[in-house]
This record gives sequence, structure tokens and C-alpha cells, in this order.
Amino acid sequence: MMHEEENSKIRVLALFLSPFYKIRAWGGERAFIELIRHLEDKSSISILEKKPSLTKMELDKRSVKVFEIEARSQVEWIIKALLLMLRLKRSKLFNYDVIYAYNHFLPNIFLAYLASKIADKPFIVCIYHIERYQAKSFREGLSFALNFYQFNVRNALSVNLVWPMIHALLKRANAIIVSSESTTRDLVSLDIPRDKISVIYLGIEHEMPTRHLKEPPKVFDCLYMGRPTLNKGIFDILLAWKLVVKELPSARLALVGGDISRDLKNFIDKNKLESNVIFLGYLPDDELSETLYRSKLLVMPSHTEGFCLTIGKAVLHHVPVIAYDTSILREVYGFLSCVKFVREWDIRSLAKEIVNVLSNEVLLGKIEENRLNLLERYSWDATSEKVMNVLSAMR
Repeated sequence: MMHEEENSKIRVLALFLSPFYKIRAWGGERAFIELIRHLEDKSSISILEKKPSLTKMELDKRSVKVFEIEARSQVEWIIKALLLMLRLKRSKLFNYDVIYAYNHFLPNIFLAYLASKIADKPFIVCIYHIERYQAKSFREGLSFALNFYQFNVRNALSVNLVWPMIHALLKRANAIIVSSESTTRDLVSLDIPRDKISVIYLGIEHEMPTRHLKEPPKVFDCLYMGRPTLNKGIFDILLAWKLVVKELPSARLALVGGDISRDLKNFIDKNKLESNVIFLGYLPDDELSETLYRSKLLVMPSHTEGFCLTIGKAVLHHVPVIAYDTSILREVYGFLSCVKFVREWDIRSLAKEIVNVLSNEVLLGKIEENRLNLLERYSWDATSEKVMNVLSAMR
């Protein structure tokens, strides 16, 4: 009976090459891990990923089969993964109903396409967001890319060579899952058929984070969580912080995630922010929760965000948020009064809003009601059920 039940489950091969994680899962990786956690009892899942396996570290589940491939580059990973799939095919072990690419980056979507050809089965692509400069570069060509990248020819050529390939593969995908209507509009503007796109919002963890019996003291006035890169707004927050400390000289900003670059260090030193900016690097989940509890405010001045689980995590920890007013973040979190939006690129408005919240704590009293509203709207159980419907439709 158990064997028959196992055979009735839909068999999924997931391609999971993430170039970003080091110690912990961020963003899209975290969303993938949570989705697998909720799908494993409903389907038979195999994951092909780069060694060391993030899913093994995060899930520790025996029911998920993981193929680990040791590779020093994305090209080597693709070649070795392709050879592995061909060996499985020859051994009659490549028996999957659907192929799933966890994001639309070229290594995952290209390998998903090849796997679908080997298995003669459909493939699905998950997209968290389309970065606007990439889409615009694709539409307007090399001149825009050169200007955007300040005439960095390597980056400009990379975008203009890679995006046409991604676009062609997206058109060949049997289904595309996105986490916002905003991303749907971006894809439709790139001539991707609307009828192959399913909008499925991500979930927010329903387990309330462990609270202290006594509220811990707030050590940090402001917290930034994310990769310390231009598109995630690291320099936006630092430029704003220069203005904040003029009003609040003792204000402390904590930076979490990624390695600090020489440019960042030079910027902090040049603007004499050493005593106001604390770099914490990567943090494991328990330390990250503790840091959130000890922060008064989360600031997300990102120019390229998807669903942004980080904002949801902050609200769960009773921390208000200030974010740039991008279409996706407004769509996902605009109903929460504890999430404030400021105009993108407006550093002065960003600094002013930070000072306003830190000085008056105007958002703190609304957190509990917002937290309950958030949990009511976004559920991983509902998300996994909708994803299962899309997978089943491909069978």
C-alpha cells in the first residue's frame, strides 16, 4: 500500500544552483527551502545542486534525494550535471514527471531545459523578480547597458548576451511561477505569454519566533539585512546614515550579510561613520533573530527585490520597516501600516523617515495587529498547495 502511494506521487527533479549562499540561505534560496519543506510529503523530490548541499544542511530530510556535484564554476556544474543526467537516463533511473528550475538564472533554466529534453517531460521555472535594468537592457540594447554600467563593457556585454538566452528559454518553459503581479507585468512586457504564468505569493513562517520573557534592550537603532551590493541599496543606506547621524549623533546602524568590500570600508572611513556603523557579516538564524529583536528598525533600500521574506521576518519580530517604494514591495506589503515606503533613490526622504521613526517610534504600537494580518494573508501551506496544482497540471 505504501509502495503504491509512493508511486502515485508526482516525481520532481529540481535544479538548484545558487551563486549567493555561503553560510545561510537568503531570499530565493530560503523560499526554495521552505517550499521543499512543505512539498516533500506531497511529492517525490530529487534535487540536483552544487556541493556542499544547502538543502541537506537546512532540511536534514531523508525523503528528499540530493545529487551533489562538486564544481568550481557554473559551466563545470552544468557539464557535470548534464553527464550525470545522461548516466541516469542510460540506467533507466531518470524517471521524472516534471523538471523544476528554482530560479531563471541561466545555469538553472538552461539545465532544466536540457533535463526536460532528456526526460521528454515539461519544465517549470520559478521567478522571484525580473531586475528592471536587465529587462530594459534586453529591450533597448547595448547602448543602454553600457550607460547603466558606466561603460563597463564586460558587464554590459554579459547582460546583452545572457538575457536573450534566458528570454528564449522562458518562452520554451511549459509554466512559469512568479511571486507577484508586478513580475507578471514585467514578463508580459518581454512578450512572455500571460497564460503560462501563475502568480503564487510566498508564505511567511507561522511559528512565532521565540520571545524573551523580558523584551531585550535595543542595541541597534537600525538594521540592514542583505548582500552589501549596489542593487540591494548598501550605499543608499550609508548615504542616508550620514544625514541621520547629524540629527542623532549616537545612532547605530548594523549591517548583516556578505563580506565588506574595500569600497564600503573606504566610504565608512571617509565619512567618519566608524563609530556609527557596525558590520556583523553573516549570522546563523538564531543570532539573526536575536539581532532583529535588538534592533528598533529595519531599512530595506533595495532597488531589486522580489517578495522579500526579510520584511516579513522583521514584522514577525515586532520590528517596523522602511523600504523603497517599488511596485513589488508595495504590492506585497502595502497593507501593513508598520511598513513605510519612501520614493526610490530619494536619500533625503529616506534619512528623514528614519529619524522620524527613531525619534517618535510612531510605528511600534501597530506591530502586533500587523503581524497577525501578515500571517493571515501569507501561508506556506497555501503556497505549496498552489504549486502542487501547477506541478500536477504538467503531469
